[in-house]
Amino acid sequence: MHLIETVLLLLLAVVVSGSIARVTRIALPLVQIGLGAVIVLVTGVTVDLEPDIFFLLFLPPLLFLDGWRIPKEDLFRDRAIILELALGLVIFTVIGLGFLMWWMIPEMPLAVAFALAAILSPTDPIAVQAIAARAPIPKRLMHILEGESLLNDATGLTCMRLAVAAATTGAFVLQEAVVNFAWLALAGVASGIAVTLAISTAKGWVSRRWGEDVGAQILISLLIPFGAYLAAEHVHTSGILAAVAAGITMNYVENLGIAMAVTRMRRNSVWDTIQFALNGIIFVLLGEGNLLVAAIITLGVIAINVVYLVPGMLPAKYLTPGLVFLFVFQIFVVLYCIYIAFTNYGSGHISTKDDAVNALLIQNQQRVEDSAAYPVSILEQNGQFFLLATTPDGDAEIGGDERPLEPAPDAEFSGDRAVSLPGYTTLDFSQIVANQAAITAIAVPFSDDPNDGTLQTRDGSTAYQFVSTLEWDPDADTMTNTDTGVVYHDNGNGSFESDDGQTLATGWQVWVGMDNFVRAFSTESIRGPFLAVLVWTFVFAILSVATTFALGLFLAIVFNDPRMKSKKYYRVIMILPYAFPAFLSALVWQGMFNQDFGFINQTLFGGASIPWLQDPFLAKVSILIVNLWLGFPYMFLVTTGAIQAIPEDIQEAGKVDGAGVWQIFRHIKFPLLLVSVAPLLISSFAFNFNNFNLIYMLTGGGPRFADASINVGASDILISMVYKVAFVGAERDYGLASAFSIIIFVLVAVISYLSFRQTKVLEELN
Repeated sequence: MHLIETVLLLLLAVVVSGSIARVTRIALPLVQIGLGAVIVLVTGVTVDLEPDIFFLLFLPPLLFLDGWRIPKEDLFRDRAIILELALGLVIFTVIGLGFLMWWMIPEMPLAVAFALAAILSPTDPIAVQAIAARAPIPKRLMHILEGESLLNDATGLTCMRLAVAAATTGAFVLQEAVVNFAWLALAGVASGIAVTLAISTAKGWVSRRWGEDVGAQILISLLIPFGAYLAAEHVHTSGILAAVAAGITMNYVENLGIAMAVTRMRRNSVWDTIQFALNGIIFVLLGEGNLLVAAIITLGVIAINVVYLVPGMLPAKYLTPGLVFLFVFQIFVVLYCIYIAFTNYGSGHISTKDDAVNALLIQNQQRVEDSAAYPVSILEQNGQFFLLATTPDGDAEIGGDERPLEPAPDAEFSGDRAVSLPGYTTLDFSQIVANQAAITAIAVPFSDDPNDGTLQTRDGSTAYQFVSTLEWDPDADTMTNTDTGVVYHDNGNGSFESDDGQTLATGWQVWVGMDNFVRAFSTESIRGPFLAVLVWTFVFAILSVATTFALGLFLAIVFNDPRMKSKKYYRVIMILPYAFPAFLSALVWQGMFNQDFGFINQTLFGGASIPWLQDPFLAKVSILIVNLWLGFPYMFLVTTGAIQAIPEDIQEAGKVDGAGVWQIFRHIKFPLLLVSVAPLLISSFAFNFNNFNLIYMLTGGGPRFADASINVGASDILISMVYKVAFVGAERDYGLASAFSIIIFVLVAVISYLSFRQTKVLEELN
């Protein structure tokens, strides 16, 4: 009864969706997805269909009908383009997208990446029709898209089958893949044509002899796509292509005039109803299956409809991609950083509590002295190693790091030892030696209960049971050391802690509120270095802007003097430091500042041993000198342009009023110059406030503070301190580093705001 009610509910949702779509003018598939989500929220009813059942129920009739009704003349006229798109483009997309996902996620096996790409590559004919209904697409182009969408599913599924076969067997032969692809395609098409012609011929012969039964004729047309699909799948070919070929063949059979007019009219009505129902049920099930997916699809479809299909949205068509990237790569990063700042995320606290429990149990395992010996063979599949163990009872079991032991009835034995398993590669002695570290690190759980211990091997031949010295009690939420009897409780801060204050090394991520910000300003070993770095950051940023601006302005004034000869050559020389990458220049200067062999000590100071980069004060001086070298060309270019933009009439007017050169510069030129360059000075301050490359390449932030509990040195600025706290050293505190990042963001934002307000005042005064 539950199944019947569910089916009726799905059909009701399809009926209601049509009315809602007409009233609201929202795309019908979008409405159906939304109704599916509503059904789950209200009733809690979900439908989980196996892939094979889904393919059999929905794909054959829909693809059959699309093939039946597509214009044949247009299809064959543009057959070359359609085949190129459905075959070549899909294969190209599968290969390109597969390599891209493999590059982005190296842990994913290449065959699995190709399988996922094959799932994503084909376009859906229903989606094509839904978009085409709202967009002014030329008729011929629409027919090409429809034809391509009919055939690309077969290409995508065939590629997926080949990728899955390669993933399970661990082997891929191009010649065999081409032969298999040709067989799946050609035999699938032949199966669909043969089944349709055979049924149509038999039906016509019966109708001519004993008359035509309208109901029977309609039912036969409904069974043809399923017959073609099942026949093709029975001989291991493409059932999808068989259904499409059956639909195209049905069109030619119709042109022979075998069926009566009344039969064709009633049959068309029945098929229209079936198409509407099946298409609607698919989208309702999509919204019902996963609320998150339904929400993403809904928002995506709404955005596409509004931006690209609604007239008058031309600016949004170009701004939307940029805004999407802005959100993904900047806004999301900032929001995620803010979230991390309120957690204890860092070394020893990077995952969930369950993962921490499993890690603690594995880290503290010892071999059971009377453990039975398990003969094992090392297997490999998709870059992962597994233990094929022979139990004391003589049975074969297989397992991996995240896969508890399970029976392997298909294992092959050599004597009393299981040696191989279909779909896996058995490693020989040389391969075991080459991967010894990874193999000895394998810990196969005996069961889902972590207290049962693991199976481990040290030689790749025999394995033994290992049990942790810690015992996990999920009811009491405690860890107990079975050797010492010490009990560790959840301290609420993401760690197990004993009564005497000792904590276990591995913890988990939890929400800590403002603790990271409190630590930054209250813990002496953090507060002192942090405040020192904060002060030096402001000093460095201010002096960097002041020195580079002063030198750049001085050179700009000198080279702007009309009496200066060969100015263009000198200007080229002045901007040379700006032409080289900053990080390379910093490395060169690091060598020049070397205490024992550097050019500065050996040549300029006659072999003196001055610790430019080892002394805290001299390290800061060195940074300012190098930054002056790197920064003055930029200021020189900026101020040169600003000076040349000041009218000469102003200078002449000053001279007439009796002002000297210095007075004209101080009271007239310099204020006008500031109006132009003040925003650039602000941006330069912000840049130097976060000038990571110079600090890290020249001094590495050193010399390090001896009394600091975090990795920070005398020449560090805030951004380099954040980097070292987060990514350098054994202890990495991402939560604290994120808190520092928020502080930096607030400081730069406030300073920039006040500076721009002052710039506006300058503009009003001038």
